[in-house]
Amino acid sequence: MNTLKIYITMLLLIVFGTIHAQGMEKISLQSKNNLNEVLNSYFDLKNALVESDFKKSKEKVSILKEKTQKIEVNTFSKQQKDFFNTIQMSLKESFETFSQETDIKKQRVIFEKISENIYRLISTFKANSQPTYRQYCPMALKGKGAYWLSEKKEIRNPYFGDEMLKCGSVEAQF
Repeated sequence: MNTLKIYITMLLLIVFGTIHAQGMEKISLQSKNNLNEVLNSYFDLKNALVESDFKKSKEKVSILKEKTQKIEVNTFSKQQKDFFNTIQMSLKESFETFSQETDIKKQRVIFEKISENIYRLISTFKANSQPTYRQYCPMALKGKGAYWLSEKKEIRNPYFGDEMLKCGSVEAQF
């Protein structure tokens, strides 16, 4: 049942992710500010993983979860709400799983899902107030490769921490 839920969530993300109707980025200033706080909290989580700080990463994911719950959606259109609710549902599941992990390597696997959802959220609503870099490491997740977002152009890999701190490249800036 849980696997079916994940597949449905991912399918909805793909469907809503491919719909880039005009006006998706038109949200209230309060909502943009809330989303920017989410992005900053995401950066804190990413940096805790870069530092390989297990305890800190658990604290930061809890803060990130709180910030995503405070996003003001009252002024969202139906399409915006549907998109946001789909992302939020996936994030909620990832946050819960991340919080229950007892191994930082497993947290890093879950971080990839969090990263993809935060990227979709911020890029769709154009909610970043500072330059944001989408970075990629081809060796992450046992060679599958994974993306993350950074507030700095300089590579600091959250999937490996000190083991391969500078492994990766900037794929995009937005």
